[in-house]
Amino acid sequence: MLLSQIATQPLLPRAYFYDILKQVDDLDLYGLGPKCEKHEAFPAKINTEFVEILSRQHVRMVVWERGAGRTLACGTGACATVVAGEVMYQGGGPKEAGEGQFLA
Repeated sequence: MLLSQIATQPLLPRAYFYDILKQVDDLDLYGLGPKCEKHEAFPAKINTEFVEILSRQHVRMVVWERGAGRTLACGTGACATVVAGEVMYQGGGPKEAGEGQFLA
């Protein structure tokens, strides 16, 4: 599986996976989330955003939060996902991110 990823630390360590699947709904979040959270590269554990690219301007994401599991709302994660996209795509990344849904 080809993964595009970036790790940041806005407030808590975070990892972002872009282009994992065509739809985040198809992701085995309860299988992959804990593996990312407890990966040896992140000894203090990590929050993980799985990102679906809807368009050049918009993404949709789901969040696995360290110590909590599936999170239904994550404003910090949404903001950080946009920043990570900007870094990954050199200024051509998304402008809006929605947790589990598209934000208009």
